[in-house]
Amino acid sequence: MGYTTDLTLRQRNFILEKFPEIFNTKSKADIFEIINALFFLIKTGCQWKLLPNDFPKWRTVYEFYCKWIL
Repeated sequence: MGYTTDLTLRQRNFILEKFPEIFNTKSKADIFEIINALFFLIKTGCQWKLLPNDFPKWRTVYEFYCKWIL
């Protein structure tokens, strides 16, 4: 199931090319799914804990968000 906020293949390739450092992680979660979750949160205004189960756990998404905004 996809969301209108999900990244396209072209957008994924752009991120891979321009921001390779975000893939240096030991997390089991898919980085693109974390990014999709962040776009979903921004677009819908959803609360962290109400993030749909299609995405990684809300806590994982939140931890990456906090790491990336610094």
